[in-house]
Amino acid sequence: MDTQRWLTSYQQRTEELGATVELARRTLADVEGTAVSSGGGVTVTASATGALRRLVFGAAADDLTRSQLAELVLRTAAQAHRQAARAAIEVMKPVLGEDSAGLRFLRARLSEPADNLATGRAWTSGVR
Repeated sequence: MDTQRWLTSYQQRTEELGATVELARRTLADVEGTAVSSGGGVTVTASATGALRRLVFGAAADDLTRSQLAELVLRTAAQAHRQAARAAIEVMKPVLGEDSAGLRFLRARLSEPADNLATGRAWTSGVR
């Protein structure tokens, strides 16, 4: 292959990759999950990365201690995050490929924060 054809091919692949990355960025930016605690005391909306986008306390939250409320927020946030992460993985399958290294990486990265919250490894000290 001559140098010019190689360069043209390389530029084309780079542009395609850039378009794929941009599509992935736009797609993931809008993905979120919402969870409601049993009893309705807490409603949380989170992004696929676990960032809280919305937190609402229902009337049932008034009957909880601060410690109980903090724990409920964390558990509900973990549920919302898992929901958003699952949705993000589904929308990224066509972009990254069903069994690609990129999708495996995404699965691993998106599961970590919710797993930490669900297993109590998240920070909760100091709340009484």
